[in-house]
Amino acid sequence: MFNAAEEQCLFLAIQCMRKLNIKIQIKRVVVSSLCVIGVLIVIFIRSMSCAHQARFNVDVLERYIQLYHLEHSEYPAALPQIRPIDVVAFGESLALNSRDLEKREWRGYHYAYQRLDKDKFVLSASPVGFFPARIEFGTTEDGFLRFNTEDVDSAYDSAEEVQEWQAFRRSEGVVTRPQ
Repeated sequence: MFNAAEEQCLFLAIQCMRKLNIKIQIKRVVVSSLCVIGVLIVIFIRSMSCAHQARFNVDVLERYIQLYHLEHSEYPAALPQIRPIDVVAFGESLALNSRDLEKREWRGYHYAYQRLDKDKFVLSASPVGFFPARIEFGTTEDGFLRFNTEDVDSAYDSAEEVQEWQAFRRSEGVVTRPQ
């Protein structure tokens, strides 16, 4: 059928096609791996952004709760009792509007507030949802913003639990937006 030269040429062509096929498969694996890594990075960045927003929200809410306490000599029974909030921190590129928190769940965090006594309260933000950041934030009447990265859950946090958490820096440059 084929002479020796043709067989040799056909054999080399088949080997080249196999090598090319292997290279294509390797490229597919590499591209697929890069896509998976990219998706994981995007999920991580999003969860960290949500955590940053939650820290800011707890910080701002605590300030408004303290203002309510100064005006009424007691802490509010529920968050809707404090005046509407519409603030921004330009340096951190964060903003908070109290309407966003009306459902108690926003951007991957569940917000819980409980007045324990006329002069005691606990406010916390716990992660929920798909691939949340494993960090929760909270504060009590002592005014310290705190965070927790151990045994993170979406359950309500007690004042004693929050007071055991590590203290965290406060947001600066928070201003009220003009109405």
